[in-house]
Amino acid sequence: MEVKKVNEFVNVEKYHASWFFKKHKGTIYLFDANHKVLKTLEIEDPTEFLVAIDLMRNEKPIWYYDVETQIATGAEPTGEEEG
Repeated sequence: MEVKKVNEFVNVEKYHASWFFKKHKGTIYLFDANHKVLKTLEIEDPTEFLVAIDLMRNEKPIWYYDVETQIATGAEPTGEEEG
């Protein structure tokens, strides 16, 4: 898959995640609004994989920043309860 290079925060519109039990690692593909792959994350730590998946399932918007290999949520008020 072609990976798009970015040096700024880009909105993640979709993701695809897989966990490989025999290899003990996961892969997460992050996609932009044009369905282009922003980044392929290969994660060996199950806890780190679950944290990333939890963010993407439960928060919106999600941003990706390749300089730090970072995913981040949009600004939210403190103490906000999810509906």
